[in-house]
Amino acid sequence: MNEATTEYARVLAFVKTEVLKDPKTRNEDLQRRATEISSSVADLSIRQFQGKYRLPAYRELRDEGKLPPAPKRVPKNGRRKKKPQPIAPAPGAVADAAPEPVPPTPAAKGQEMPWKIVSAATETPRKQPRGRASAPKAAPVTAAHKASTFDRDAARREMMKFAMAIAGADSQSETLAAVAKIDEYLDRIVEASG
Repeated sequence: MNEATTEYARVLAFVKTEVLKDPKTRNEDLQRRATEISSSVADLSIRQFQGKYRLPAYRELRDEGKLPPAPKRVPKNGRRKKKPQPIAPAPGAVADAAPEPVPPTPAAKGQEMPWKIVSAATETPRKQPRGRASAPKAAPVTAAHKASTFDRDAARREMMKFAMAIAGADSQSETLAAVAKIDEYLDRIVEASG
């Protein structure tokens, strides 16, 4: 073995013996005493000393059975995440069958959302998640709105072209050039509105 390897082994052995004596010994104290074995330890930060010597010492001692296993971490709220359970098909349903089309929700018709939502796959009611706002209400469709000649598809196409031009820009200057052409896209949308 070369000299650096033997120094590392000696410092690691020292840290292991000190940790066995008192597992709550501070890193600063360990590092200060380890500098007597190897002067290179003094050049390490506390975090580097922890990662290079103390953690490996703990792992080896746990593997040897001289220290208890590390405790499992529990989130701050005290609860662990539940693993998602796969949804089984309803009794009598064919697993590979295509799902039935979902009827339009009341929000799509301009009505208020009910406090319970029914999942199309399981046909079981679910409560609306807490802390989230309900779906925004759709604007009521008026006769004047229906009578307008506004071509939504043409407007949507122009807006998508604009978005694609911005997304396809490779540099900041190309992005700015695409944004500068916003008036052209707006003119086309206005033309589509008739």
